[in-house]
Amino acid sequence: MTGPMTGQPDKNREEFNIGEERLVRAGYPVYNPARADIQVPPCAGQPQWIDYIVRDIAVLGREDCRGLAHLEGYKRSRGSRIEVAVGDLPQLRLPLRSVDHWASLDPEEALSPLLDAQRLVYGPREHAYGHPADDFGRTAQIWSAILGYPITAAQVGLCMVGVKLSRQVNRPKRDNLVDAAGYCATVQRIEDRGGEVTFG
Repeated sequence: MTGPMTGQPDKNREEFNIGEERLVRAGYPVYNPARADIQVPPCAGQPQWIDYIVRDIAVLGREDCRGLAHLEGYKRSRGSRIEVAVGDLPQLRLPLRSVDHWASLDPEEALSPLLDAQRLVYGPREHAYGHPADDFGRTAQIWSAILGYPITAAQVGLCMVGVKLSRQVNRPKRDNLVDAAGYCATVQRIEDRGGEVTFG
């Protein structure tokens, strides 16, 4: 959650806690900055404003962070504006909604596999592995050498979709659907970058 804290009575903890309770009742896992501890080296003294911002921005980058809920008045908060801007980066693309809006939605619909797949494809996965054309291009070279005939980067993505569908048939699991959708998105990104490049 994000919202005004600095200059608010008791750091606006009551509103944060009420928002957390509503979201938890609706079925969402929630990170409440008003309840979160912050650790700083003993020699650093009391935590500063920037320490809290860094802590909360780190949460936005976690793979289990799927959206951002805001409290009333968040646009007047410098910290909230920073958090919203980070959440809106192409690498994260976290949906931003009010606590009321999130609470009115079914979590399975609000946190759909498609939204999760988009976030992963343009966020943590690309940060870890690079653009899919490069990542799958390297894999295509390896598969080409093993199989003895040329494989394209896009074909690697399509084969990975097949792997996820096979796993879903054997044992249904939401992560399989997220990954299958994500691999479809990577194929599109490979084609958008200039089409299939054959390695071999």
